[in-house]
Amino acid sequence: MKAIAIVCLLSIAFYIGCGSTTSSRSYYPYSEAEYRTRQVLAGAVLIAGVIFVVWVIDGASKLNSAEMESWKGHHVSELIRSVGPPQRIVSDAAGGKIYIWRSEVKIPLAKEKTERRGTATVIGDTIFYKEKTKTTPALNIEYDKVRMFWVNSQGIIYHWKWKGL
Repeated sequence: MKAIAIVCLLSIAFYIGCGSTTSSRSYYPYSEAEYRTRQVLAGAVLIAGVIFVVWVIDGASKLNSAEMESWKGHHVSELIRSVGPPQRIVSDAAGGKIYIWRSEVKIPLAKEKTERRGTATVIGDTIFYKEKTKTTPALNIEYDKVRMFWVNSQGIIYHWKWKGL
């Protein structure tokens, strides 16, 4: 949860840092007041979105922990019937085994976007057209989702750990 909070704060700081520069101001066809108003509104939406995401992730992590805890005391065969076979099984130091399920998660947030803007200049009978292209790359969240269950020699789950929602 601390990592999420740090990422949120860095995102907000990055936005504020980028928004405070006026070097690209001429790129927008708005008045200065309208430009600043749009900046403030975009910042407010960003902050509200970050708060919402943190709230959702916090709730999801609590649900995930409750689900993992519910498997304690069950036989590992029940878990395998429910979620499928593990990717790995390793021995622990206590004579039992650790069953590991791992998957890669990719959440698309935004597609690649290309904006084109142009200006035309007339000199005599000739029109000169200059186009600016701005490409914003796709934005994805990618992480590993890992579920580990410690199982004693009788096949009973006694401990668990997870990483990634």
